Order: sequence, then C-alpha cells, then structure tokens
Amino acid sequence: MISSLAHRVASRIVQAAYLNVGNIVLYGKYKNKRGRIVAVGKDKWGNPTIEIEPIQKGRKQNKVFGLFKVWRADVKEKMLAEQAEQAKQLIMQKIKPALAAKG
Repeated sequence: MISSLAHRVASRIVQAAYLNVGNIVLYGKYKNKRGRIVAVGKDKWGNPTIEIEPIQKGRKQNKVFGLFKVWRADVKEKMLAEQAEQAKQLIMQKIKPALAAKG
C-alpha cells in the first residue's frame, strides 16, 4: 500500500515538472481558453496546482487550477497537426487507386 502511495506522489511531482512558469496552456471546460502559467504551488492536501493568467487580459483575474485540468497548448497543436497529416495520407491512399483506374 505504501509503495503505491509513493508511486502516485512521485508521478504527480514528475507531471508537475512537465509545466513551467511562462508556458502557454489551454484551460476551461472545453480546453479552448489560452492562459500563461504565473505560479506553481500545492493545495492543502499536497497536490500540485498552477496559477494561470488569461492571455486576453481585461478585467479577468488569475485562476488557480489543479495540475490535471490544463493542457499544454503546443502539445495539443502538434497532436492536431499530426492527426490532420495522417488523415490526409489515408485519404490519398484511398483516392490514388481510384484515380489510376479512371485514367
């Protein structure tokens, strides 16, 4: 039991190190709001938290989130680009034989 607890705590610390102050992240219910990490801390139970400053500043205030409620923006954009490239290649593989049969 203790080893699994230590494993979970260690994994939280490693995941907290994945994000640094100044990184751009996506947050909100649909992960479509961009924000900049201002501070990294811990809550009263020892779980890592991050403080996010919204990029579209105005009257918006900083928000404190649990570590697992945000995504790094560059990682998500890279993943979406890779998925689009894979879909394009799949479509081309299916279209080429049809074009060769026509021509």
